[in-house]
Amino acid sequence: MRKFLMSAALAMGLVAPTFSSAQDAVNTGALTLSGGTDYVTAYYFRGYNNAEAQLIIQPYATISAKLLSSDEVSINANIGSWASLHSHQGGGAEGDSIFFEQDYYGWLDFIFGKFVVSTAYNIYTYPGNAYEDSTEVTLKVAFDDTEMMKGNSVPFALKPYAVWAYELSGAGSGSADQDQYLEIGIAPSFAAGPVTLTVPANLGMSPDGYYLNDEGGNEFFGFWSVGLVGSVPLPIPAKYGTWSASAGLTYIGLLADSAQLSGDDDYEIVGKVSIAFTY
Repeated sequence: MRKFLMSAALAMGLVAPTFSSAQDAVNTGALTLSGGTDYVTAYYFRGYNNAEAQLIIQPYATISAKLLSSDEVSINANIGSWASLHSHQGGGAEGDSIFFEQDYYGWLDFIFGKFVVSTAYNIYTYPGNAYEDSTEVTLKVAFDDTEMMKGNSVPFALKPYAVWAYELSGAGSGSADQDQYLEIGIAPSFAAGPVTLTVPANLGMSPDGYYLNDEGGNEFFGFWSVGLVGSVPLPIPAKYGTWSASAGLTYIGLLADSAQLSGDDDYEIVGKVSIAFTY
């Protein structure tokens, strides 16, 4: 089974409230730059504990381009990079470099009304050789139910999504097959004064080999998680983009035997503090 990676999963995306109005926005072109830095208290991804370190900082950056915009469909192209910097490597890493992991992503978003279909190619590298480098392809489908929920007098949207991932190389467990991962989730959010509160929840599953039981066979349910994140806009002039700060906690329930073996218990509580921008 492929190396137990960190993202986006437990690393839940949070859309920050906008500090400036659309009329004040500086960037009206086809390119968008976004990025940020997260501090996390533990390094979990898809229910697996990757490494132990006293300090874990995870910076990232993405460039997005609008390729097509029409009434029927819009297409965006994106490239990005994400890193995990540790105060010490731990695990099977070699050397004293703070770079535990460096990842690279490329993906396309196809937007059909309220549906977004995204396909991605991901490269995971480990400068300290803690794990074998690996690659995967993913398919994600998301639905923006904001207007539908408002029409039914519901004060928040669920924003459901589903992700399927297929490993192309670098299966960390030595499994002969290329493992598959499946995730479903929601991320309802609502305003509480100047703070936007988001309650992300997801369930990670293994169609083939991503989670294992004690006998080495596939275990379908890997983990579940639920969190609470608060985000506020930062008072930075619009010409420098839109900035936000956030903080939150996520409870991770570890269901599969292989996920429990990667941690100290059958659950974990992970804290995160972030700063992010979009320009």
